[in-house]
Amino acid sequence: MSNTSLGLVALASLASAAIGAGAALFVGSRPAPEAVSAGEARPQAAALDAVLARQGELERALEALRTRLEMTPATQERVELSSDQIASAVERWMRENGAQASLASAPTEPVSDASSAARERERRIADAIAKLRGDDLSDSERSRLWKELFEAGLGDQVLAEFEARAEREPNNPDARVDLANAYLQKLFNSPMGPESGVWGSKADKAFDAAIALDANHWDARFGKAVALSNWPAFLGKQPEAIKHFEVLLQQQAQRPLEPRFVNTHLILGNMYMQLGQKDKALATWQAGATQFPDNEALRKQLELSAGG
Repeated sequence: MSNTSLGLVALASLASAAIGAGAALFVGSRPAPEAVSAGEARPQAAALDAVLARQGELERALEALRTRLEMTPATQERVELSSDQIASAVERWMRENGAQASLASAPTEPVSDASSAARERERRIADAIAKLRGDDLSDSERSRLWKELFEAGLGDQVLAEFEARAEREPNNPDARVDLANAYLQKLFNSPMGPESGVWGSKADKAFDAAIALDANHWDARFGKAVALSNWPAFLGKQPEAIKHFEVLLQQQAQRPLEPRFVNTHLILGNMYMQLGQKDKALATWQAGATQFPDNEALRKQLELSAGG
């Protein structure tokens, strides 16, 4: 075989080998489809462009050799080469022309932790929602968790999840109570200003929606009563708060005793005392102490009132 024929065969084999190697390089470095973002796709595109450019060079060289071969006299002796000889020729051509270096130096996709960071963020949000919806956290633990979420920039997303749940479950009073408490936490973890009233009103409406679904829902009525009791005095919400606490006392009397019921006696007695209704305050605390004789807070209130 002539040198021209040898070059043509070698280059033809080289084109196939180089293109295949480039494709393998590109595919081998490519992550799972769902993990590729718009930013991560750019290095892959660059790697593919390099491979395609090399392919174009090889195809042009192949066409040039084909033209030269067609111009070679037909009587020129042709010699068949073994596969080892062809492979050796391909390897020599690639070494001399730097093809291997070109393919090896094609841009590869940098390792990015954007996807793992996003997954960790979603995991943390899901874990927080599960804890907040459960019964294992104390009030202080629940408040601390909300504070950590807002400080980490996750509070609004968790709040949005509670809003979405309330929309999905319009007849679930628990979903409304959870949403109301989420609004209150947004209020507590935001600077004081005009928006404070917005979040307070949203919480109040969410508690109302829960009570409308279940008038005997203790958490809904207690939450609304406590929230109202903390509104500024000049807004005149105290009488409405007292009314809800009084309804709670009536409802509690018809249910098996629960430890949380002591809070109704404590807060309502304090509100009576703030309004100068000492007799009502003492009667409320005494009724509570009868049901909860070991409660230190009730005992202390009664002692202070007697001493005054």
